[in-house]
Amino acid sequence: MFGPVRSYVMGPAPVLARLIDELKWVEIIDEFVPRPNSKLSIGLRTKALLVNIGTNREALYRVEEFYAQRDVEVLLGSGVSADDLHDDTLARALDALYDAGLEALYARIALHTLRRLRVLSDSNELIPIHADTTSLSVTGEYLDQTAFRIDRGFSKDHRPDLKQIVFGLCTVHGLGLCANVNPGNLDD
Repeated sequence: MFGPVRSYVMGPAPVLARLIDELKWVEIIDEFVPRPNSKLSIGLRTKALLVNIGTNREALYRVEEFYAQRDVEVLLGSGVSADDLHDDTLARALDALYDAGLEALYARIALHTLRRLRVLSDSNELIPIHADTTSLSVTGEYLDQTAFRIDRGFSKDHRPDLKQIVFGLCTVHGLGLCANVNPGNLDD
């Protein structure tokens, strides 16, 4: 009469998957980072990672095991299986996101989300963005500064003897739009 019945532990994963679908993040990512030669798009692989992080936060090499215990087609769509979500596939998606430019992608997703949640309307020509920076003084020896520089700059702590880094944040109605970390001698 009935075939074999499987049970799954889904937890909050379906809610997160539906939220990502409603906010159209997969489509935004796929438009920004097209990859036509693979079974799963970069956006869908990113969705798989976000659902995992929001539910259980497994290490990248264990995400496939995470999805083996869940109904993957309910979460990610028809034809997708846990075998499609191995660490190499997910790592290639992360590499493609990085290569495409994470800051620009994040800003695009954030603005779309703010409009989708009606924090901003589509007719807003001017967006009320608040931007500010702050510095953080650091001590110690930093020998390898090839990727990022820690420099002396204008210290808000009034400690010109200390090196520092500068954090920047842009918000819209208190919601983060974009952020960055800069060398300590960068001016506001």
